Amino acid sequence: MSVKIRKTVLKNGLTVVECHYPNFSSVYFDLAFRGGPFYEDRATQGLSHLTEHLISKKIRTEFLGCGWVKNYIEDEFLAYTSADRVNFEFSVHKKDTLNGIKLVEAVFESVTGKNDKKFFEKEREIIAEEVLEEKSDQFFNGLKKIIYGLDQFHFNVLGHRDKIEKFSQKEQADFARKFFCPNNAVLTLAGNIKMSRSMINQLESSPMGKEIISAPFKLKDFKKTGKLFIFDRQCKQNQFLRSRIIKQKTPADNIKWSFFVRDILSLYLFYRLKNRFSTYSFNVDLNFYGRFLLFYIESSFQPHKNLDFFKLLKKEIGSFKKLFTASDLNKIKNNKIKNLEMDAEYPQQFANMIAWYALNYGANNIITIEDQIEIIKKITLKDIGLLFDELFGNNNFITILAGKITEEEKRKIKTMFKAE
Repeated sequence: MSVKIRKTVLKNGLTVVECHYPNFSSVYFDLAFRGGPFYEDRATQGLSHLTEHLISKKIRTEFLGCGWVKNYIEDEFLAYTSADRVNFEFSVHKKDTLNGIKLVEAVFESVTGKNDKKFFEKEREIIAEEVLEEKSDQFFNGLKKIIYGLDQFHFNVLGHRDKIEKFSQKEQADFARKFFCPNNAVLTLAGNIKMSRSMINQLESSPMGKEIISAPFKLKDFKKTGKLFIFDRQCKQNQFLRSRIIKQKTPADNIKWSFFVRDILSLYLFYRLKNRFSTYSFNVDLNFYGRFLLFYIESSFQPHKNLDFFKLLKKEIGSFKKLFTASDLNKIKNNKIKNLEMDAEYPQQFANMIAWYALNYGANNIITIEDQIEIIKKITLKDIGLLFDELFGNNNFITILAGKITEEEKRKIKTMFKAE
């Protein structure tokens, strides 16, 4: 399915991307801002999520609220904060497209308008309670900061309770005006849509921010990798993590790395290990932070199996290039292309993808599903080999083993690590 794309950058800096699905009765709106932990620092940690909450609550009560007879758009309205962006999403009937534009304008107006003190304090308290209820592995989160030397890699999206409770209205308002402005956002519309001049005029009425937000760090800011960390912990499961940072130069790099890791390497290693080693969990994946990728292998297993796991993982990684064939690649490429062709039929997924590329690479470097298919078609066995060599060719990994580990195991594991 071919989806026509139209890109426009408005006078106030807002990037608008129209994805045309002419036979649909609905229009899907995805308003995405650069934000979240990736763009925060110690002074602002958690403000993206708090601001998202304040905006969302105002939209639901002041724009969509109409007594006990609910506006149907309210059921479709979704707001959330992730590692590197803040999203406001909803769907409207094509006849209500103008109302959808007004809702987008209301998001921007919520930023510039003043919040009632009691309203602000109530939402701040709700977020603080969410932090208490949220369960995560604080041990590994803390290690990320120590290992990579960057706060952003251990920041929780929700923020820190002590910090949240002390945020003032002025701090939140200043942050919101800096981050939640048109020139720091991408509006993607997918469906039966055609922007009129009046719609554009309405969107251009929101004032431009003072600056375009960029990532607060560069590749050189990361601590040197190639290190092994072993931690003694009294627990029922030992935990293993191996990760490294990968810098992407172009959107095509992103597609290639994602295809190699998620569609090939993760499945290969899982299949090779599952019948040879019993684990509680095993996962190979990527986390996306703007133009950075965080590749990782993580697993948990019984404490007495430390050496067996290290040996088997090393063996299976080492055998990949010998065992992975052109026939395997063609089968995986065909499956991937079929999945992408089906994805094109879902406007929400399509819009989310478009917004991510526009935020991180600019409106002129958007990758569509058709572009992805063409990139994947051209990937050769040699390309896979080059990606493999770049990933594993030098020991640029951070490796962590935590749990019950004997001194003899530590000695042998350190020897194996040095030999890689």
